[in-house]
Amino acid sequence: MSVQFGRWNFDGRPVTPDFLEKVAALLLPYGLDAFGSHIAGGLTFVHRALRTSSESRAERQPYRLPSGVILTWDGRLDNRDELICALRGELEDDTSDAAIVAAAYDRWQSACFAKLLGDWALAAWNPQGFTLTLAVELTVECGGRAFGLPIHPRRRIPGKLDRCRPFRLSNAL
Repeated sequence: MSVQFGRWNFDGRPVTPDFLEKVAALLLPYGLDAFGSHIAGGLTFVHRALRTSSESRAERQPYRLPSGVILTWDGRLDNRDELICALRGELEDDTSDAAIVAAAYDRWQSACFAKLLGDWALAAWNPQGFTLTLAVELTVECGGRAFGLPIHPRRRIPGKLDRCRPFRLSNAL
């Protein structure tokens, strides 16, 4: 799995090169294979890749969609073949998971999340609508009326989901 990071300065100030270097260094252990960033005004996306499949070797992130949306993706896409068929006209030679998800997002917007099977997280910036979308896979079990978000097993205390405290990268910078 790779790692993605974002920062949005609401006042429009871009991040400093020093800040970007600190983030890149801090994230290095989680993504040794490639580094990519997108900086536009006060918004910064950083992606460090850890290549786990042959399709991911050519992947470049953050991914820029034809609509202007900037997207980062981390995960495993279990229904690749189904989505490739559905998006046949919109995919070029790139059939990495990120390209498939980007094409799905471009076509179906947030409705694509229900079509993505696997373990994943994404961030999408729409500069025209000035919106930032953050999404993770959601597992639903209808019979048991239960739902769950991915939680690191060592941090989960049964019945105490409110005690799960994710690592805050901003505290380390």
